[in-house]
Amino acid sequence: MFILTDGKNFIMENPVKKGVYIATSTVNMAKEFTYKQARTILNNKSKKMSWIKTYYMVNKENGQVPKRHHYTKAELESMWEKMILNLMILLL
Repeated sequence: MFILTDGKNFIMENPVKKGVYIATSTVNMAKEFTYKQARTILNNKSKKMSWIKTYYMVNKENGQVPKRHHYTKAELESMWEKMILNLMILLL
């Protein structure tokens, strides 16, 4: 199970409105998510959920942050440009 944190605050589900998430500073109140649920929340493009973009997943059992497998378009373009430049240097 995973929790979402920004290093100081955690995500909890609003007890009054199900499906609405709020920040809390208490780890005991943090909602536990499966990996798929946590990825879905972090990738949500809703303006209401935009504040969650600064949060990341932490495995509750061992405290490790899983490796990222999804990159933004800008990150992919940057990696592509670096790869092309390295190939050009090797060919010269």
